[in-house]
Amino acid sequence: MKTLIHMVPRSGAQEELAARIRDLASDLRERLTAATVNVMLRLEDDPMGRRTPYHATLEIYGDTVDAKAVEGVVAGLGERLNDLIHADLTTLLLGEDVVFMAADCAPIRYQYLMRRNSRFSHEAYLERYREIHAQFGLRTPGIVGYVQFHVDPEASRRLAGHAGLGVWGVDSVSELHLHSLETFLSAIAESTIGRESMADEEIFVDRACSYDFCSTVE
Repeated sequence: MKTLIHMVPRSGAQEELAARIRDLASDLRERLTAATVNVMLRLEDDPMGRRTPYHATLEIYGDTVDAKAVEGVVAGLGERLNDLIHADLTTLLLGEDVVFMAADCAPIRYQYLMRRNSRFSHEAYLERYREIHAQFGLRTPGIVGYVQFHVDPEASRRLAGHAGLGVWGVDSVSELHLHSLETFLSAIAESTIGRESMADEEIFVDRACSYDFCSTVE
């Protein structure tokens, strides 16, 4: 099981939020000893996220870390960080990773928060995403890992409410693990995979309400 919290900072609060999130991650590592806790901070000159509000991500995962354990440590998180974040715009997503290409400790993470369009139920969306759309992730050059995070909307809704955070209705997150953003961008520029992937997304993704961005991983 994995939890992703994507935070939208208040204007001028990015640096203070980064420091607070690092402190929060240290506390979570002590309290959830079986969990891996990562902090991800948006790249300063991120070419992917020009329209993306998210700046800091907290990732919590582990084979023995269940929703009840996470609930205990995120209770009231929105209120605790209310001076630094827009809690109503911040996500709390609970779900499972589907690993197509494993990568350990890659320093850069591309995330794409995806929402289904009206023609697909959540279940049908995930089936198409896993069985058909995955081919584009696997063919993407310049990456060292590819993971689909499949969100459980109802569990996310309950946990987001407990944490006081407002966004839970994302259907999936595509994750590309990168050694270097420059290498990735150079490889993509020489490939047609981006256009092919976007064309396929038009079939089942609400692209206007989906957001992508790149972050460092700590």
